[in-house]
Amino acid sequence: MLLLLLLLFKYVVLVITILFSFISEIQKLLTKLSKEKGCEVIGRWKKACVRHFYWSVTSTTPKLGDVILAKFKAFLYHIINQHKDLPNQIFNKCAHGIITTPRLWMTKGTCIYCLFQVRQHLASLCSDH
Repeated sequence: MLLLLLLLFKYVVLVITILFSFISEIQKLLTKLSKEKGCEVIGRWKKACVRHFYWSVTSTTPKLGDVILAKFKAFLYHIINQHKDLPNQIFNKCAHGIITTPRLWMTKGTCIYCLFQVRQHLASLCSDH
């Protein structure tokens, strides 16, 4: 029994370490991108992106990698103020309630949004492995 608890503890520590490693990488990518001319708005979404990634991972059973990835990719629609009818059928609407806080929304198709999408997609691929 003690050996089982020790193995479980080691697994939890490993998962937490990996999770925070990915969070750190996402923060670095978004910080770097937000320093590029015309992309400063991304800095305003950095904290929300990290929280969304953390929520995606911790609110889903680890064996459901497709669901975790679908939840994380849904953030790309959240930042353009689209919260339902998302293209991924696994997770096709945001889980939050009505947003009452004013936000600086991005516009789909703009250079900033496209850069953000590329960076987040790369981070998503890394988190899938």
